[in-house]
Amino acid sequence: MTDQAFAWRMDVHGPNARYGGSYDAHLAQEAVEGAQDALKRLPANAPALRIAVTRIKDSPVDTAPGDVKHATTQAVRRALDINGDSLPPSHPPQS
Repeated sequence: MTDQAFAWRMDVHGPNARYGGSYDAHLAQEAVEGAQDALKRLPANAPALRIAVTRIKDSPVDTAPGDVKHATTQAVRRALDINGDSLPPSHPPQS
């Protein structure tokens, strides 16, 4: 994962927007964990896959710890067309 997942901030907040700090590193780690969580739920005979997270959008008002992990898990499951009914649930963090 690269800091480019946060480059959207330049478009939204202008050329002085910053990204790539420790907060973003934490969100990137959550995205990695979310993708790994989704992939662990695939059947053992599933083909090898490589996941690329291209954008991580957060909001200082609405993004809590665990939200990016949950969103990434759900996005990967949806992208791979994994039927969530046949898999253990992926729950959002408890507040």
